[in-house]
Amino acid sequence: MKVRMVKTAARAEGTWMSGRVYDIEDGLAMQFVTARAAIPLEPVIEAEAIEPKERAVLPKSKQKGGKKR
Repeated sequence: MKVRMVKTAARAEGTWMSGRVYDIEDGLAMQFVTARAAIPLEPVIEAEAIEPKERAVLPKSKQKGGKKR
């Protein structure tokens, strides 16, 4: 995910300087965005599970003409 750093952040993996754009893994990018150290440059799509709507079950219709013997 591409992010623009708003604040300088440092970790064991390296330093991300404020004002620059970085393409980093989604998990780390979301940590920076959540901490308000970066802003996402790609749309963040959050999906939530939606249960399907219940369907009305119609009774089975009787066959016309009855049973043949």
